[in-house]
Amino acid sequence: MTSLTYVDLFANNVEGGIPSSIDKLCNLKFFRLVGNNMTGSLPECLEGMENCLSKSPLPSLQFLTLANNQLHGILPDWLGQLKNLVQLDLEYNSLQVNESHFSKLTKLKFLHLSSNSFTLNVSSNWALPFQIQYLDMGSCHLGPSFPTWLKSQEQVTYLVFSNASISGSTPSWFWEISSNFSLLNVSFNQLSGQLPNPLNVAPYADVDLSSNLFEGPISLPVVETVLLDLSNNRFFGPIPIDMGASMPNLLFLSLSSNNITGNIPASLGDMNSNQVIDLLSNNLTGNITASIGNCSYLKVLDVGGNNLYGGIPNSLGASTMKKINLVVCMKNQPQRFTKTLSLLTSLVVLNLSRNHISGQIPNSISNLRQLSSLDLSSNSLSGPIPPSMSLLSFLGVLNLSYNNFSGAIPYASHMTTFEAPSFVGNPGLCGAPLVVKCPGEGIDVGGTIVNDSEDNFIDNWFYLSIGLGFAAGILVPYFILAIRKSWRNAYYAFVDEVVDKLSFVRQKTNRS
Repeated sequence: MTSLTYVDLFANNVEGGIPSSIDKLCNLKFFRLVGNNMTGSLPECLEGMENCLSKSPLPSLQFLTLANNQLHGILPDWLGQLKNLVQLDLEYNSLQVNESHFSKLTKLKFLHLSSNSFTLNVSSNWALPFQIQYLDMGSCHLGPSFPTWLKSQEQVTYLVFSNASISGSTPSWFWEISSNFSLLNVSFNQLSGQLPNPLNVAPYADVDLSSNLFEGPISLPVVETVLLDLSNNRFFGPIPIDMGASMPNLLFLSLSSNNITGNIPASLGDMNSNQVIDLLSNNLTGNITASIGNCSYLKVLDVGGNNLYGGIPNSLGASTMKKINLVVCMKNQPQRFTKTLSLLTSLVVLNLSRNHISGQIPNSISNLRQLSSLDLSSNSLSGPIPPSMSLLSFLGVLNLSYNNFSGAIPYASHMTTFEAPSFVGNPGLCGAPLVVKCPGEGIDVGGTIVNDSEDNFIDNWFYLSIGLGFAAGILVPYFILAIRKSWRNAYYAFVDEVVDKLSFVRQKTNRS
């Protein structure tokens, strides 16, 4: 099939290796084998290649994608001679590469090599023969020093160097070329130093610098961004007071696990499109600003593990916030959220634990009908637990422990699915599921006062009614048959007829 130009076997169960005869497809432009069960290594030579060097193999090939397979070994030399190749995608395999594999790929624009776990051994003066636009080398060993060969790449718009074993200070030239980046991800390395102020990236970029050793005050991008993740670093000082006003279209903000101090600025409520605000595990003080209720698309608000005080704002249960997900950790496990927020459509979590929040739980919390996890533990909340919480029918995790709640637990409806650990550490609470009974009286869901003696009275009548019903079911038919002879005769005639039919069926069965 020498005229074939397009081969796409995406996500099948193709096994084995790539045949050397593929070279006969001299007009092949697009070849995709992503997500199969390909094993082994790529062929060292292709058919028609004398000594593997006589001519350019697959001269028309522009797109080669072999990602998500089980290929291993060193890439063959012929791969570096695909002169018209524009996109090369080998991610999620176990392949080994070196600088010679790119020596003649002068037209390459898109390079995906992530998750191959190789060490890229290149010389200090290595000059790439192409100007890359999309470069993903996450989970590859590129360090320990910052890759200097990137300096010559002036057209990069998408850069992923996450988990690449890079350490040390980020060179200043890197921040100069970053003005083109619409996606920058150098997370999970050991990069250090302070960020330039302002941060130089392209408009509406995704910026992920998380899990490094960056320090100093928080630097805001010079333009609006879509995602800004500075979590798990060593940043200190306050959140810039104008952060929300300067980035009203920011979708994702994470500053968790730093040393950030001061108040939550009211300007965060100006982020009209924001879906995630993650401020977990810092040293923030002051109130939870009520302006956050203005973020009508907010799905994740993470403010746990700080020094916040004051009450829970009523705006968190306002009508504009009915789709809110407020998250610190779920089942005591910190969650990491990505820009793929479609995964959060069924996740609605409110967790303000480990702060100094006081006051009562607002009744408006019942407006969060999709709430699946509620953790208000280790605060200074007081007053009764609102009976309206029984309306939260999707609630699967509840932790109100170690506060100052008082009164009877509204243990009815959906609330009966939670056990004692959800309520411990509140000396003023009583009633099921705790072993502490309410002294003299308890409160049911409707607010009716019922004392212990009344409970016993109702229980006694309940069991008595069961006994009377059972007795009536047996005695009433007996008295009816005893009183009316005609009914008794009809009943016994019916029984005799049924017995005769059963006897006939059994005799017939025995004969056969």
